[in-house]
Amino acid sequence: MVSEQSDEAIPVSADAIQIQMQIMAGLVTGMPLDDVLKLVLRGMSARMSDCDVAVWVEERVATELRLVFRAEVRMAMGGAVRERAEQSTVVPVEDGLSDSVLAQLRAHFGDPASVHVEWIVIYDTKNRSVGVVGIHPHEQRALTRLELQFTRQYVLVAGLAIEKEQLDRENFRLAHFDYLTDIPNRRLFEERLINGINQSLESRQPLSLVLIDVDNFKLINDTYGHAAGDRVLQMVARTALSRMRDADTVARIGGDEFAFVLTNTTAPCALEFINEILEAVNRPMTWQGQVIRVLASAGIVDCPAHGSTPDELLHCADVSLYAAKRSDTVRAKLYTA
Repeated sequence: MVSEQSDEAIPVSADAIQIQMQIMAGLVTGMPLDDVLKLVLRGMSARMSDCDVAVWVEERVATELRLVFRAEVRMAMGGAVRERAEQSTVVPVEDGLSDSVLAQLRAHFGDPASVHVEWIVIYDTKNRSVGVVGIHPHEQRALTRLELQFTRQYVLVAGLAIEKEQLDRENFRLAHFDYLTDIPNRRLFEERLINGINQSLESRQPLSLVLIDVDNFKLINDTYGHAAGDRVLQMVARTALSRMRDADTVARIGGDEFAFVLTNTTAPCALEFINEILEAVNRPMTWQGQVIRVLASAGIVDCPAHGSTPDELLHCADVSLYAAKRSDTVRAKLYTA
C-alpha cells in the first residue's frame, strides 16, 4: 500500500549526496558487496530517517536457493550498520517470496504479527530476482510515492552490485575449477601447492603431495564410451571430496590425473588416507547395466623431505606413481630415491 500523504520533494542532504558518490566510487573500484549494500541502505535512511532498512541476497547452495541477510541500518541505534552475523536470517525461497518467506523475514524487525514492512524485490539487468529489501517505518506507516521512487533507484544500484559479485564469482569458477568434476583445476592446484609449500617451510609442519591416475581410463573410454569415462572421473572426484578436510585440496590436473595437497600430513599418514580412497575408487561401478572395474594408482611425496619446490615434488610424485603402476601388489607408493 502507498501512503497518500504529501509527495512534495524530500530535501537531499549533503550526507545523502556524499553517500551517492561513495556508492558510485565503490562500484567502479570493486568495493566488496557488503560494503556497497551498507552504503545503499545508508542512502535510503538518509532520506527516510524514521525507517529501519535491511537487505537479503539470493544465494544458491547446491540445489537450494535461499535468502541470506547481508546488512541493515537501524535508525533506533543512531543509524549504525549492523555487521552480517552467522545467526542472521537464512530462508529457502524455492517457491519465491511467498507469505511464509516474508513472515520469516519480517521477524527480523520484530513480532511478525504487528510489524509493518514494505518489501522491494531486487532485480539484475536480466530482470532476474537477486534479493529483497525490507523497509520498516517506526510509525507503522506506508511509504509515500516519492519515497518509493527514490528507494527503487537505490535498489537498482543494489541489483547492479549483486550481479557484479555473482559474475565475478562465476568467472573465478570458470578460470579455477574443472568443468566436468567441479573441483579445482591445474591452475588453482598450482596456486594452492605453492601456498602449502611456503606455509610448510615457514611453520615446519609436514605437507604431502599425492598424484592419482586411473590406469585403465583409455580402456574404459574405448569399451564403454566417453560418457562412461566422464562418470568415472566424477566418481573419483566425489569419492575424494567426501573424505577431504577443509584445509586440503583435490584437483583434476590432467585427463585422468588427480592431485592432492594434504596440509600438516606426513607421507605415511597420506599413504593410509589415499589407500582408503583407492579402495573406494577401485570398487566395481555400474554403467548402463554393465559393470566397470576401475583401477587407479597413487604416488606420494613429502615436503620438505622429497623437495621444497612444486617441480621437485611433482617429479618425485610422478616417479612414485609409475612405480605403483608397475607393481602387482600395491596401488600406492611412497617416494624413494
